[in-house]
Amino acid sequence: MKTYLMKSYVFLINSFRLNMMLWIALLGMGSAAGYGQTPLKPNPKAEAWVEKQISRGEKADLYDQFPEGECVIRAASLGKLFNSLSSDDSSASKIVEIRHAIVTGVLDLRQSDFTRGISMTDCQFEGPVFLSHCYFPHVLNLEDSIFREIVDLREIRADDLVSFHQTVFEGSVDMTGAFLQGDWAASQARFLNQAQGVILSGLEVAQNVYWKESIFDGPVRGADAAVGGRLIADDARFLDKEVGVNFVRLFAGGLASFNQAVFEGPVDFSNADVQEGFQAFDAQFNHPAQPVLFVNFKTKGRLDFSKSSFLGSVQCTGMELGGSLNVSDASFKNPNCRVDFSETITGDAFFENCHFDGLLLLNHFIYRNLYAGDREGVFDNALALVETAKFNPDSYRRLERSIHEQGFSQAADAIFIAQKERERRERLAPYSMDWFINGFLGWAAGHGRHPERVLLISFLIVMFGVVFVFRASRMTPVDSSGEALRHRFWYSLDLFLPLVDLQMARQWTPRSNWARHYQRIHTLSGWIFVPLFWASLFGWLK
Repeated sequence: MKTYLMKSYVFLINSFRLNMMLWIALLGMGSAAGYGQTPLKPNPKAEAWVEKQISRGEKADLYDQFPEGECVIRAASLGKLFNSLSSDDSSASKIVEIRHAIVTGVLDLRQSDFTRGISMTDCQFEGPVFLSHCYFPHVLNLEDSIFREIVDLREIRADDLVSFHQTVFEGSVDMTGAFLQGDWAASQARFLNQAQGVILSGLEVAQNVYWKESIFDGPVRGADAAVGGRLIADDARFLDKEVGVNFVRLFAGGLASFNQAVFEGPVDFSNADVQEGFQAFDAQFNHPAQPVLFVNFKTKGRLDFSKSSFLGSVQCTGMELGGSLNVSDASFKNPNCRVDFSETITGDAFFENCHFDGLLLLNHFIYRNLYAGDREGVFDNALALVETAKFNPDSYRRLERSIHEQGFSQAADAIFIAQKERERRERLAPYSMDWFINGFLGWAAGHGRHPERVLLISFLIVMFGVVFVFRASRMTPVDSSGEALRHRFWYSLDLFLPLVDLQMARQWTPRSNWARHYQRIHTLSGWIFVPLFWASLFGWLK
């Protein structure tokens, strides 16, 4: 009996669960069907009314005539309407304006020539939209609309504004080879397709592109795209982590601005040419494994990465910047990645308050002035920046020359000394002859930049002989004159100076063996420190 009751209980529980799952499935199907859990059904009256309004040259706002659920029209009806207008030359200056329409089916208008402007705002397109090879001599306005499927705009031609402001694209958008004479406005738009994303290869926009605050869930492929004016993408978000943003060989006649933009994947602007400068102020480059590429990037303006953060590698090699490079307050946070500005040519370079966790490369980095901290002449932070980078003598030489040209010779000398000391630490084999020579020159002469050290050491050696060694009681004359040594200083100096004969050193000699050994060391020191002094004084040590 207990077994039977248990089986009955389990059966009831399972039945309840099954019924709940069926109800959930039915509710989901009803929600997916469209408005009010019922499939979208075209409204012939709405289609006829739209055709009537457009034929009168009036705006067709379906909310003015129909409830929300009855604003459904067929794509075929809309296509027929546009085709009927394509040869209407008498109204070429007018705009076909439709609002709040729900378009079902496939809208296929490929290779159509429109004589009127098209404005379909606050509309919803349930099927694919094919507009490839179309010609729009007037405005194409699709603001605040929703596209559920693919939008094909390949090789369209437009002579006026193309606007996708606040438009949502759930399918991919393909604008390969499109040519737009006016602006392309797509601010606050949302591109949701994660597989194909937005394809802009070979796109040409004669005026400006606006992507401010837009969101791209999928990749953005814009190789060989050209923008005659500005490319403004401030506060945009590029969320694809695989392909990311690809603008290889991009040309922009104006400014490219990505201030406060977010990049979750790779970013590639290699071989791009942006005439008036590139800004990515306070931007975020968040992929730890995918690089940010600006290889061979060119601009007549400046490149600004100030206050931006980078989680992966940054490769900016071979850039040509007519203006400045600004990475002040930027953070390069990955200790396993490198930041490479090698072979770059720029004007002023600003690295103030930068944070590098990884390897910094500045090989053959050419600049007019380098600012990394104190501008009053100390330049400690500029030297610290070069010390942070991978060792390259050319980086030190360029910084030394730049600071010397500004009149700060002492700071320039400090940079030269730092280069030589780092060379000893990182390039010379420990305890080798070169290693010892480098260390001696650094101690004795500051690698030739402090001849006063050599002079001081020489004076101390001479005086050591005067005070402790070459006393009259410890000296004996070389000949039989028996005259005692009276001028110990001149005797010590005569021994020390090479190629100089003061007629003192050859007249007396120390009595003890240790003093005679020191006499030889004293003379040898002179042959070392005197030439070193002159070499340091005239800058012969390099």
